[in-house]
Amino acid sequence: MVKVLRKYNKWFLAVGGSLLMVTFLVGGNNNPFAPDQEKVTVAEVMGKPVSRKELGQSSLEFDALKSYVPAVLQAQFGVRDNTHWLLLVREAENAGLVAESRDGSEWLTELAQSEAVAQTTARFSSAGSQFLQQILGNRQYMQGQTDELLKNLTLLRPRVAASHRLTEEQFDHALSRLRGVARLINSYYGAARLSDRMVIREARQVLDSVLADAVIIPADRVTSEVPEPTEAQLLAHFEQYQKAKPGEGEHGIGYILPERVKLEWMEVDAGIIASLVKPDPIAVNKEFQLNRDKYPGEFSTEKAKIEQALNKAKTDEVIAEIDRVYKARVRSATRRLEADGPLKKLPADWASQRPTMEALATEVHQAVEESQGLKLPAFTVTRLAERWTRIDDVGSLTGIGGATLRLGTRSGSFEEILYTNSSFDPKAPFGLQTLLPFESALEAGANRYYFCILDTKGQAAAESLDEVRPRAISDYKRLAAFEKLKAEVPQLLALTISDGLDAVAKSYEQPAQGTALATGPLGVIKDLRISRANVGRAFAQPDANTSLLDVAELREQVVSGAEALGVTTEPNAANAAARTSVVPLPKALAIAVVQSSTPLPMAKEDLRMFTHDVVGSLLRREQRDAAPTATDPFTIEALKKRLGYKSKGDEAKS
Repeated sequence: MVKVLRKYNKWFLAVGGSLLMVTFLVGGNNNPFAPDQEKVTVAEVMGKPVSRKELGQSSLEFDALKSYVPAVLQAQFGVRDNTHWLLLVREAENAGLVAESRDGSEWLTELAQSEAVAQTTARFSSAGSQFLQQILGNRQYMQGQTDELLKNLTLLRPRVAASHRLTEEQFDHALSRLRGVARLINSYYGAARLSDRMVIREARQVLDSVLADAVIIPADRVTSEVPEPTEAQLLAHFEQYQKAKPGEGEHGIGYILPERVKLEWMEVDAGIIASLVKPDPIAVNKEFQLNRDKYPGEFSTEKAKIEQALNKAKTDEVIAEIDRVYKARVRSATRRLEADGPLKKLPADWASQRPTMEALATEVHQAVEESQGLKLPAFTVTRLAERWTRIDDVGSLTGIGGATLRLGTRSGSFEEILYTNSSFDPKAPFGLQTLLPFESALEAGANRYYFCILDTKGQAAAESLDEVRPRAISDYKRLAAFEKLKAEVPQLLALTISDGLDAVAKSYEQPAQGTALATGPLGVIKDLRISRANVGRAFAQPDANTSLLDVAELREQVVSGAEALGVTTEPNAANAAARTSVVPLPKALAIAVVQSSTPLPMAKEDLRMFTHDVVGSLLRREQRDAAPTATDPFTIEALKKRLGYKSKGDEAKS
């Protein structure tokens, strides 16, 4: 065999070398027989393939448009991701609504208007619909927003294209596709046609309004007249509302409690440390000599400023050392625990061997005293382990309640941080875990707080009356007081008609009695604008009072009374009865006394200004009534189903 190998060794080398060359060519990225990766099918739409290149281009377009006109793309049209964008474009192209790239570049003015409306809507939506409509109807303001956006969009167009690896022509084509998607969605929602009479009739529901003043009489004003409940009455009240959520139901009473915790924390008072730090006179003089540009005056003049700066620097140094030692002790105590993502796997006996805040405070105090050469008072440790603390109430805790956490670009209040505990949020973005001291310090001014969650309880009904006894007593008395107020509605109506709202407000003024302080008269809420659709303020933003009064029964009574009098009738004593309404507000446990003054009927100009919103609302309602269970046809789920979208990746997983 050896002789054969030696005789034909050159043949073996030639054949082997050839095989290696073929293997090299066939394998890897240089394989001429392998398919082009950009042409590989990654999905399917309506039975037609979607290549990796097309999906990648869709992703570039989506990211570019998201940075260019985010409000239009996401808030107005609700485009979620690059797949959603791809499907919308396919739908628009199939409908013949996408033109050439020039159609996109010529659309900038209209696009700026749409972006201005979408941004304004997002910014002021929380202020209430009426105030939002006033802003959108302010032509001067909206034109200014549009002009500014148009200027920015024109300047940013080439930059956005380049930053997303698109040529200007490709970016204009993305804009033309967005315009096609806009045509698609707008044509669907504008498909129905409404008669002028219907538009006017429905518009009057929103635009016919009346100016009015009001007094809100809360049940709290008369709870002193309600006797204390017996134990049986209180227990029956608790059982009735035990499983109700606060804010829901007829009266908003409920005893389902929110998330709660048991806590312990250590406080580092920067003021105490600063009072113990005394700058060395030599160090003060040296600082003065070395920094004459910073301290140009005489030494006697600059001395106090230098001492203050050195004091702050030393205080910061001590606090930084406390922080360093604390973190080192916590990490040392938890180093052997097995990691479970951002959390630690705790042994069954961890509660008995964990580092308590008292122990940490002692260790940190001793180590910092030695390293800094200072005599520090013991750090204050607070432990709330015997009772549950509602997370939405932690802001009222002294000191730590107002503290915040800052970690890089992330930050949050103490309340927000507690909600990220792994018991409430499985993702635990800050790594907060029950029975593990939190490594990072909370800050409240210069003070530092280090805490540990001892136990948690999720949202649940109160287990016993004692758990909510003070609140149950208050709710019982408020409910009884509300029933008393409801019985006095006829007297309130008569007093308002004869003497006006000021008399009603003064009638609930209460002098001081025993330990109870005196209470002044109720306030008269001026310049309300009330329509059948909403309650707002005529010359200011909506507030808590307008929210309380925004009740269908109240709106109907006030507007109907104004319509019965007619728009030309002047308010006077003779028609006070027709202009006055007294309406119970069960949710707020209050009585509203409202007296209208000036009717504000819809004008043609009002209709022109609000037509778009009124018609849009009517069209959505008509479509909803025609198909109550219909969903938005342009959601990603609806598009995937309608267009038969199949992802090759999803198929491989299944």
